[in-house]
Amino acid sequence: MKEPIYRWDGEYFGFLYNGRLFDKHSTYLGWVDENEVWKKDGTYLGEIIDGS
Repeated sequence: MKEPIYRWDGEYFGFLYNGRLFDKHSTYLGWVDENEVWKKDGTYLGEIIDGS
């Protein structure tokens, strides 16, 4: 299932699909493990924060 991702300011950033992170142009950026986000080169990018 596709899950939308938004920046802190509410701007649409991209989406998660099957644990993978894509930007708004559907470019693969990396993956999510638990709430930690990793770039496709294996470096740590940050965390997913649930805003609900």
